[in-house]
Amino acid sequence: MKSILFCVLLFSLLVLPVVGETSEIEAIKTDIASIKTDIAVMQAEIKNLNAKIDDRFNSVEDRFDSIEKTSTDRVI
Repeated sequence: MKSILFCVLLFSLLVLPVVGETSEIEAIKTDIASIKTDIAVMQAEIKNLNAKIDDRFNSVEDRFDSIEKTSTDRVI
Protein backbone atom coordinates (compact mmCIF):
# COMPACT_ATOMS: atom_id res chain seq x y z
CA MET A 1 0.00 0.00 0.00
CA LYS A 2 2.82 2.37 0.86
CA SER A 3 4.54 1.65 -2.43
CA ILE A 4 1.37 2.49 -4.39
CA LEU A 5 0.97 5.72 -2.45
CA PHE A 6 4.63 6.51 -3.08
CA CYS A 7 4.21 5.86 -6.82
CA VAL A 8 1.15 8.11 -7.00
CA LEU A 9 2.99 10.85 -5.12
CA LEU A 10 6.06 10.47 -7.33
CA PHE A 11 3.87 10.57 -10.45
CA SER A 12 2.14 13.74 -9.31
CA LEU A 13 5.46 15.41 -8.48
CA LEU A 14 7.28 14.46 -11.69
CA VAL A 15 4.77 14.01 -14.50
CA LEU A 16 2.10 16.62 -13.79
CA PRO A 17 4.47 19.62 -13.86
CA VAL A 18 5.77 18.43 -17.24
CA VAL A 19 2.21 18.40 -18.60
CA GLY A 20 1.71 21.93 -17.28
CA GLU A 21 4.95 23.08 -18.91
CA THR A 22 3.86 21.54 -22.19
CA SER A 23 0.70 23.66 -22.24
CA GLU A 24 2.78 26.75 -21.39
CA ILE A 25 5.15 25.94 -24.25
CA GLU A 26 2.20 25.62 -26.63
CA ALA A 27 0.87 28.99 -25.44
CA ILE A 28 4.28 30.56 -26.05
CA LYS A 29 4.41 29.01 -29.54
CA THR A 30 0.98 30.48 -30.27
CA ASP A 31 2.14 33.89 -29.05
CA ILE A 32 5.24 33.71 -31.24
CA ALA A 33 3.14 32.79 -34.27
CA SER A 34 0.84 35.73 -33.55
CA ILE A 35 3.81 38.09 -33.26
CA LYS A 36 5.23 36.81 -36.56
CA THR A 37 1.87 37.45 -38.22
CA ASP A 38 1.76 40.98 -36.80
CA ILE A 39 5.27 41.65 -38.09
CA ALA A 40 4.34 40.39 -41.56
CA VAL A 41 1.29 42.69 -41.60
CA MET A 42 3.42 45.66 -40.53
CA GLN A 43 5.98 44.90 -43.24
CA ALA A 44 3.21 44.82 -45.86
CA GLU A 45 1.83 48.13 -44.59
CA ILE A 46 5.30 49.70 -44.73
CA LYS A 47 5.73 48.51 -48.33
CA ASN A 48 2.35 50.01 -49.24
CA LEU A 49 3.24 53.30 -47.58
CA ASN A 50 6.59 53.39 -49.37
CA ALA A 51 4.82 52.81 -52.68
CA LYS A 52 2.39 55.66 -51.93
CA ILE A 53 5.28 57.95 -51.00
CA ASP A 54 7.07 57.07 -54.24
CA ASP A 55 3.89 57.77 -56.24
CA ARG A 56 3.41 61.14 -54.55
CA PHE A 57 7.05 62.06 -55.04
CA ASN A 58 6.90 61.12 -58.72
CA SER A 59 3.71 63.15 -59.10
CA VAL A 60 5.34 66.21 -57.53
CA GLU A 61 8.45 65.69 -59.63
CA ASP A 62 6.33 65.48 -62.80
CA ARG A 63 4.48 68.67 -61.86
CA PHE A 64 7.76 70.45 -61.22
CA ASP A 65 9.14 69.29 -64.57
CA SER A 66 5.94 70.44 -66.27
CA ILE A 67 6.15 73.88 -64.64
CA GLU A 68 9.82 74.12 -65.48
CA LYS A 69 9.15 73.21 -69.12
CA THR A 70 6.29 75.71 -69.35
CA SER A 71 8.41 78.51 -67.95
CA THR A 72 11.27 77.62 -70.31
CA ASP A 73 8.88 77.62 -73.29
CA ARG A 74 7.63 81.10 -72.36
CA VAL A 75 11.15 82.51 -72.15
CA ILE A 76 12.01 81.28 -75.61
